[in-house]
Amino acid sequence: MCKPGRRCCESDTPGTILWVANGHAVKHHACNMRIHPNCTPACPGHPDRRDRVFQRYPNDTEILGMPRRGLEDIDAFKSVLERYDYLTQSRMDMQRRTAITGPSVASTSLAPMPPQIQVSAPPDSPAERRWNVLFVEEMLERRTRREDIYSQSKTWEGLGYQDLTPFTWLLNHVSQDVFEMLHSVFPGHVYNDGIVMDAMGNIKIAMWEWLLLPVCLMKEHGRKVNIRTTQEDNDIIRGADLIIGGIDFTADFPYLHSDLLRTDIDLDRYRKGMAALQAVKVVWPSAEECFVYGAKLVTIMNFDWIASLDNSPRPTTYSLARGPPHTLFPKDMVVKRGYSGYGNYVIFPEDKPENRTWSHWPPSPFHSVNMSWFQQQPILQLKIPNIGEIRCFFAGGTFCHAVHTTRAGGDKINVDHVSLVVPLDRITALSKAGRGGGFVWANDIQGFTTRQDGERGLRELKVYATNVYNKLLSLERRRLGTESSLFLFCRLDISLMETETEHDFAFFVNEVERGWGTNLFGYNSVAITTSLLSSMATEIPRFMERSSNRHGMRGYSS
Repeated sequence: MCKPGRRCCESDTPGTILWVANGHAVKHHACNMRIHPNCTPACPGHPDRRDRVFQRYPNDTEILGMPRRGLEDIDAFKSVLERYDYLTQSRMDMQRRTAITGPSVASTSLAPMPPQIQVSAPPDSPAERRWNVLFVEEMLERRTRREDIYSQSKTWEGLGYQDLTPFTWLLNHVSQDVFEMLHSVFPGHVYNDGIVMDAMGNIKIAMWEWLLLPVCLMKEHGRKVNIRTTQEDNDIIRGADLIIGGIDFTADFPYLHSDLLRTDIDLDRYRKGMAALQAVKVVWPSAEECFVYGAKLVTIMNFDWIASLDNSPRPTTYSLARGPPHTLFPKDMVVKRGYSGYGNYVIFPEDKPENRTWSHWPPSPFHSVNMSWFQQQPILQLKIPNIGEIRCFFAGGTFCHAVHTTRAGGDKINVDHVSLVVPLDRITALSKAGRGGGFVWANDIQGFTTRQDGERGLRELKVYATNVYNKLLSLERRRLGTESSLFLFCRLDISLMETETEHDFAFFVNEVERGWGTNLFGYNSVAITTSLLSSMATEIPRFMERSSNRHGMRGYSS
């Protein structure tokens, strides 16, 4: 309900209920003169607020009557909180299953609806009217307990980004209004453990890095955009102009979504439901697009074709059929599986022999996953600590920035924003001089190259990455018959490869990542990541227009 006090509603009746205790939200905030007189923009339900809250479930503080952290240390409340957490999780699981199983005909049809939420396909230009963005909440990134966010040995005041437990989270300073919007719309994806402010009066929060996107959307488009999530009410799919999220088929979906997708029947139902949804709504990224390219082999074939046009090297790749349980993997070849990420399902020639048999990798209940295995020529440079990969980020068809990642032992990696790159001709010279393992590929501080050469190397990398990106985007557009999700956002992972004949070095793309399951390495630089997602937010209206025009893609340029 509306509460009096600083930053809250100053109405004459601040106790006005905004939601009903049994969990059913009111349809509209009661801000008329009779029920809620003198309602001001400070009220969370005021119609002039950009982050207006209505048709939502109450948050923890509203239900419990005080901040949760004030109750967790009281023994008498522990069992109450455990029951509350169980009921809350059960509700979210039910909503998630409803969303994941695909929309019904009733929810995706364009049956008569109230004029204020009537949406047609294709929609009018979002740049000229108010439009609704619906996020399919990413359950896998939810964190609700302090110990799941940062170590108990750290204090909130002294916490640094390196102390965060999830590597897809970051520390940020935002205004109180932004924090309240994020906390109400994306519960479990933002965390605050006390008021710690910077010099500008912004409060310190921990957040999933992709929450910078709705923040950037609000900043770029202001009152023209409404931000909602499916955790509020699945019926709001009907009024959405753009839907962001869904199952990430570029990752290990059989494991990550084992509670939702158990057999091919479940998978087919979800794909059909999303196809029906995409027939009347703009979805980013497209579920079918992610499913096709999540197998990796089609993308590899696209990269091979692009390399043949540019006369550049590529690792040799072959599909690999599953064999009997104790059959050995092909000798001296790296074996990989599609529908995976973060280096999982990658088996190197030097791995233990027992790990290089099919019995160590049991079959999946999904036929498409079992058919996605392949073998690939090993690339030495991927394992050299000082080389690693340069991850190039694109948004709205434009190169934005790059980060250099190298292994730091165990599962940890070093991440550095790229400002200088050793040029290819210099790398070749260093290698032939026997110093190929001693230089740092990006941001050389050891004097292996001059700043002028480092800037030349960065331009060389940008030209290569942009060329591959544009050709890949063109290929996918033709295959999909509509705009590819890569236009709005993608990450190309680039490394080095030594040619067999001349022994010089060239770039090659190891992988492309799409969708909001992509690691942004945002903790390395919040400002740079914010700039990236601001570019993405700016281009969303153009992406929506192109995606709605499903028959005109051949005329589009990058």
